[in-house]
Amino acid sequence: MQQHAYPASHKNSALRVSFLFYAPMTTDKIPYPKQLISFTDQISLLKQRGMVFGDEAKALRLLHNISYYRLSGYWYPLLADKVFASWLHCIVYVRNICAHHSRLWNRSLSIRPQMPRSPRNTFIPLPTGGTQQIYFVLSMIIYLLNTVNPNHSLVPRFCELLKRYPSIDVRAMGFPDNWKNENLWKNSF
Repeated sequence: MQQHAYPASHKNSALRVSFLFYAPMTTDKIPYPKQLISFTDQISLLKQRGMVFGDEAKALRLLHNISYYRLSGYWYPLLADKVFASWLHCIVYVRNICAHHSRLWNRSLSIRPQMPRSPRNTFIPLPTGGTQQIYFVLSMIIYLLNTVNPNHSLVPRFCELLKRYPSIDVRAMGFPDNWKNENLWKNSF
């Protein structure tokens, strides 16, 4: 029997190995309707569809981690409820606040992202202050980063920033008292 090795960085490697040993072997194959294309061709396809890349080499590395087709599947639960569009709208709004050097840390956002009804991955419960504070927006960004690049370093860098400026009151940003124990934040350390 041939052994398969999977990179340790993949979270579901144990599941994949157990699948190899327990899945019934059949000769009937279900036809896959899409042609498999290389990662370079996937970037070309995204460019044709209007995506602009700041760093194409980084995009290629990220696609090696999660392919175009797999990535698009993660968005379905968000797209069905119009949640993803509200998230993107809010992220653009927050980006504009930052770009114009406006106060963000204790601001109540006028553009409110929607709470997903049934997220596929770990997310936070609805904050008591609602979705209009920066805690919810940062949680959205972490959720998206966990989907696209599970090895991101946003949470440790954010915590380091808070250590550098201890006078910042995270409660003013909408953070609950136990935010470091939330699975979304805890699993990103």
